[in-house]
Amino acid sequence: FKNVVGQSPPLQKQEEFYDWLAKRYDSLINWQKRLSCEIPDLESLFTKEKAKKILDVASSTGEHSIALVKKGFEVFGIESSSLMDNIAQAKKHKLSKFNQAKLHLFKFSYNDTLIKINGPFDAAIFLGNTLPHLFYTNKDFLKSVADALRKENALMVFQIINFQKTLNVR
Repeated sequence: FKNVVGQSPPLQKQEEFYDWLAKRYDSLINWQKRLSCEIPDLESLFTKEKAKKILDVASSTGEHSIALVKKGFEVFGIESSSLMDNIAQAKKHKLSKFNQAKLHLFKFSYNDTLIKINGPFDAAIFLGNTLPHLFYTNKDFLKSVADALRKENALMVFQIINFQKTLNVR
């Protein structure tokens, strides 16, 4: 983390890590470059597998959700950080009314059940650091996601980051 940020995060007792990160998140990532590499493959996979309704787990500031909505998918983004969700909601309101209607964003504790959200989903995506953070917060949530997917031919897409290489290469 110090290699990315350059310092230890100045956390205060009332400020949670993800809210601290939310304030800096979009400036840490070159979204144009990242999305241009990731979205075409996701779009191709989802189109091939007839996945139209996507669950974006730990959707952060909404960049992947928004990009997928612009490609014609209906996306349900769930995020545990209030500040990350607030940033994503602000971005949603800048979209056309048509795209706003296809983007559903939820502030969601990973201890909650996905029954509250309008499933079943055709696919679920776990991008960036979602998987390690998810296992840190709630190891059983993966089962909840699997249960929220359609019964046949549903997809789960996991992005696994090689942190050791990232730290070595900087």
